[in-house]
Amino acid sequence: MSSTSDVDQEDLCSASRDGDIALLSQLLANHSFDADDATAASDEADLNPTVIRLLLQHGADVNTFDLPMAPCYDAPRELLRLLAEYGYDFKSDGHRILQSVSIVVFSYF
Repeated sequence: MSSTSDVDQEDLCSASRDGDIALLSQLLANHSFDADDATAASDEADLNPTVIRLLLQHGADVNTFDLPMAPCYDAPRELLRLLAEYGYDFKSDGHRILQSVSIVVFSYF
């Protein structure tokens, strides 16, 4: 396993932002990124549940994820379950979460 000095933190952030799951998996598996690195990459991540799960598995702080008012992802329930699994603090932002989910539900009709 290589140290993070061998791989630029920007590569990790870029893979997270682009949703490049193969590259993100490879970077996380082959380099010694720590929880702070995963959290920094989560700031750049799209809301793809697979990307988020990879970052959370590598120690990203679940409460740094900012759920948008009008989600642009296809699996809001999957994402909400994933965040709950890792202890997301829904109480601090609960009204916005409910509004966000209702926007997705009603937009399909």
